[in-house]
Amino acid sequence: ICFSISFSKFHRRLFVIFLIATCYPKCKNGGECLRPGKCRCPPGYGGRYCHKVSCEGGCRNGGECISVNGVVKCLCASGWTGSRCQEAICPQGCRNNGACVAPGICSCPAGWVGGACHLGK
Repeated sequence: ICFSISFSKFHRRLFVIFLIATCYPKCKNGGECLRPGKCRCPPGYGGRYCHKVSCEGGCRNGGECISVNGVVKCLCASGWTGSRCQEAICPQGCRNNGACVAPGICSCPAGWVGGACHLGK
């Protein structure tokens, strides 16, 4: 059995275009088109067309996910640090095994008080 399929010049061109250009809009930031409307995004990017910056695990405490020269990272709000903005900053430090629990706030162990856990009870 032999089949013959003939396409007009227009239909051949349309068929080739469909095979080549399957994602519209085009995948951004080095994403790979898997099928129409579906991109495989490189690390640090997400969204239907890899157009959104995406930090692994998200940014905490009001941090914002940004891309600087292709490096994706969290930009932390004032008073926070760490790769995901998970660590509070206590500029005065927390003495005597106190723990910095929020920006500028120390949680002092038993027997210690003060902004930096520096005063004995």
